[in-house]
Amino acid sequence: MTKVIALTGGIASGKSTVGKLLKDKNFDVIDLDKTVHDLENENKDVINKIVKLFGVKTTNNGKINRSQLAEIVFNDKNALKRLVRILNPFLIKEINSHTDEDVIFIEAPTLFENGLQVYVDKIIMIACDPVIQMQRLIKRNTISISKANLLMKSQWPQSVKKELSDVVIDSTNGIDELKKQVLCLLDDLR
Repeated sequence: MTKVIALTGGIASGKSTVGKLLKDKNFDVIDLDKTVHDLENENKDVINKIVKLFGVKTTNNGKINRSQLAEIVFNDKNALKRLVRILNPFLIKEINSHTDEDVIFIEAPTLFENGLQVYVDKIIMIACDPVIQMQRLIKRNTISISKANLLMKSQWPQSVKKELSDVVIDSTNGIDELKKQVLCLLDDLR
């Protein structure tokens, strides 16, 4: 049976970096954010359900206009819950389709917010000092401090995620320290 291990944490906390380090060690890593992007660009069933729920203003050339949809769901928690109900069955199907590996990792920034923690065997939270996290987010997304703050506050606090996680890795001190922590994690998994 495949062991499913979730990588979670706040936006710009280092989840993708950990995912890349794991891929470099030949582990299967599913990026659920990328899966959502693919669904919103290519899956007609998902696109039709989103349009039916949120209106045609959420589409552009037959694909979901992610910025328009984000504007809706980040300002209305009930709208976000309805979107999660559309996407979760597809995400669960994607996770369950990777049964040929002993261990798979999923990058799931909103693991707890979306209720996906019940589908995994272990939860690893990537934590980061909030100031560093904000600096990374502003640089990566070329956005303002206020927009970065809004995005960070739209997710559960790191303190809550830490309490709900089995392992916490801290990415605050850079890539070299993060690599050491990932290697220790992999030793513990063997």
